[in-house]
Amino acid sequence: MPFLPSPKVNKIELKNHLSKYFSLGKLLYYKKFKKGLGNSLYHIKTTKGDFVFKIVIRNSPYKIYYEIDLQNTITNLPIPKPIKIKNRGYLFDYHGYKAFIYKFLPGKETNKFSKQMLFRVGKFLAKLHLQTEGFSSSIKRIDRYALTPVKLKYVIQESNDLKHPKIKKAISYLKSNALKYKLSTKLPKGAMHMDVKPENTLFKKGHLSGVLDFDISYNGPLIFDLANTLMWFCSQKGKFDTDKAKIIYQGYNSVRKLIRQESSALFTALHNVFLGISLCGIDLLVQKKLPKNFIIWVIDNLLETEKNLKLTKKEFQKIFN
Repeated sequence: MPFLPSPKVNKIELKNHLSKYFSLGKLLYYKKFKKGLGNSLYHIKTTKGDFVFKIVIRNSPYKIYYEIDLQNTITNLPIPKPIKIKNRGYLFDYHGYKAFIYKFLPGKETNKFSKQMLFRVGKFLAKLHLQTEGFSSSIKRIDRYALTPVKLKYVIQESNDLKHPKIKKAISYLKSNALKYKLSTKLPKGAMHMDVKPENTLFKKGHLSGVLDFDISYNGPLIFDLANTLMWFCSQKGKFDTDKAKIIYQGYNSVRKLIRQESSALFTALHNVFLGISLCGIDLLVQKKLPKNFIIWVIDNLLETEKNLKLTKKEFQKIFN
């Protein structure tokens, strides 16, 4: 399915939907967020507070319930909590799409992190995993970053028409390296957020006040979620910041101590997630679900970081021990 147009939102329709489905008071203000790759997000203010109106475009209605079930399972953490519709579930129809509303979380995004802020990111993820380890759902979400021979072969075949030199070079690199790193199937599993990154974290006076966007959450090895977080926070212009990574790791380990098998698997998981997001990105580009400029950014910043991560597994583990 190619890019889908975002439905237009006007004040009268929004007021009608709010009064029909919720008891959130009178609509005072609404404004679209600039962020939201694949979904439409609006900040709405009513006489009863601030909320977020989310129109889901990226996921099928069926798969949204995994996200909602997971969010309702988590307690005492600053995450979006969906608000129940009058007398029934959480989703309602809006111009042919499913939509839901959750409480607005305070704080701001930043790209400058103190040691304490990075430590708190690690602690948050560990607290999340303590609650989501063993989480199960009848709704199965796909592993977007899966590195399998079948997926690799498919992407190579379907990307023949992509002429950009950086993409062609990335495909060649993935062809040689994507299947080098394989995680054990015996690692602790549970629901993973899989998108804890600077754009999805909010801070207020140095404290983590919100972690957003459970769109691509799914069940898998928890160490993979930690590796994904390290990738997003510690990669910059093709270089991996081991000092930042160590602080996030220490924050995580202070709450949920990794077992020996997980610590050993972090090196593999990190390479895996770099390669996985690159392969996934090209796959979604082929399907016309992501723009080319985003994939070029992934190649320049994430895949390049993986290429430059020259540490051996032993050297890598020494940093964190």
